[in-house]
Amino acid sequence: MVASSGSKVSATEVTLNCDNVGNRVIQLQTRENVLRVTEDQTTLTYYQCERAPASSDALVGTL
Repeated sequence: MVASSGSKVSATEVTLNCDNVGNRVIQLQTRENVLRVTEDQTTLTYYQCERAPASSDALVGTL
Protein backbone atom coordinates (compact mmCIF):
# COMPACT_ATOMS: atom_id res chain seq x y z
CA MET A 1 0.00 0.00 0.00
CA VAL A 2 1.35 3.42 -0.91
CA ALA A 3 1.44 5.62 2.18
CA SER A 4 2.62 8.75 0.36
CA SER A 5 4.48 9.95 -2.69
CA GLY A 6 6.23 13.12 -3.78
CA SER A 7 7.91 14.39 -6.90
CA LYS A 8 11.47 15.73 -7.03
CA VAL A 9 13.33 17.23 -9.98
CA SER A 10 14.68 13.93 -11.32
CA ALA A 11 12.80 11.28 -9.31
CA THR A 12 9.56 10.34 -7.59
CA GLU A 13 9.84 9.28 -3.95
CA VAL A 14 7.26 6.75 -2.75
CA THR A 15 6.66 5.63 0.83
CA LEU A 16 5.25 2.11 1.06
CA ASN A 17 3.31 1.10 4.16
CA CYS A 18 4.41 -2.48 4.93
CA ASP A 19 2.53 -4.43 7.60
CA ASN A 20 4.66 -5.50 10.60
CA VAL A 21 7.84 -3.93 9.18
CA GLY A 22 7.21 -0.20 9.06
CA ASN A 23 7.44 2.08 6.06
CA ARG A 24 9.83 1.65 3.14
CA VAL A 25 10.92 4.61 1.03
CA ILE A 26 11.87 4.05 -2.62
CA GLN A 27 12.82 6.42 -5.42
CA LEU A 28 11.66 5.91 -9.00
CA GLN A 29 13.50 7.44 -11.97
CA THR A 30 12.59 7.05 -15.63
CA ARG A 31 14.62 8.07 -18.67
CA GLU A 32 14.47 6.88 -22.27
CA ASN A 33 13.43 3.21 -21.86
CA VAL A 34 15.12 2.86 -18.43
CA LEU A 35 13.47 2.61 -15.00
CA ARG A 36 15.61 2.86 -11.86
CA VAL A 37 14.24 1.81 -8.47
CA THR A 38 16.38 2.79 -5.47
CA GLU A 39 15.98 1.83 -1.81
CA ASP A 40 18.75 2.78 0.62
CA GLN A 41 22.00 1.78 -1.14
CA THR A 42 20.41 -0.69 -3.59
CA THR A 43 19.44 0.32 -7.13
CA LEU A 44 17.68 -1.92 -9.63
CA THR A 45 17.81 -0.88 -13.28
CA TYR A 46 15.16 -2.09 -15.72
CA TYR A 47 15.59 -1.74 -19.48
CA GLN A 48 12.64 -1.75 -21.84
CA CYS A 49 13.44 -4.45 -24.36
CA GLU A 50 10.13 -4.56 -26.24
CA ARG A 51 6.60 -3.25 -26.18
CA ALA A 52 4.09 -5.55 -24.52
CA PRO A 53 0.87 -6.17 -26.46
CA ALA A 54 -1.16 -4.87 -23.47
CA SER A 55 -1.04 -1.35 -22.08
CA SER A 56 2.01 -2.01 -19.85
CA ASP A 57 5.65 -2.16 -20.94
CA ALA A 58 7.88 -5.25 -20.77
CA LEU A 59 10.97 -4.55 -18.65
CA VAL A 60 14.06 -6.62 -17.88
CA GLY A 61 15.86 -6.03 -14.56
CA THR A 62 19.55 -6.07 -13.73
CA LEU A 63 21.48 -5.37 -10.55
